[in-house]
Amino acid sequence: MSIINAGSRILAAVLSPGPWLPMTLINTWTNYGAGYSTGQYRLVPLINEVEVIGNLSHASTSGNSVFWTIPAGFIPASNQIVCATGSPSGAEIGALSTGSLEVFTMPAATTLIQFHGWYSMDA
Repeated sequence: MSIINAGSRILAAVLSPGPWLPMTLINTWTNYGAGYSTGQYRLVPLINEVEVIGNLSHASTSGNSVFWTIPAGFIPASNQIVCATGSPSGAEIGALSTGSLEVFTMPAATTLIQFHGWYSMDA
């Protein structure tokens, strides 16, 4: 995390989030389609957190499924629940210290997940 001392100058690079980067999806997950947010991530240096967003589809899955391998430099120090998915109800996205972004507790025959959340690089 960036430390800002009283009287010091704040650089735009510290205040501004990094660019959105595309997720390289795995395990037959794909982006939902035109007009919907694709699987993306970016670093927010000021708070040392990673923002993730996406609308992803799968032919049919349930339970837990890893959909992205988090690249070096973006892996959290500990396992964290990032957010609950907008769809399906009750499923959650987890960022794991092993380097995986995973959806948990999906109902049977899930074909779409929608999410937007954050995880800390420090926690």
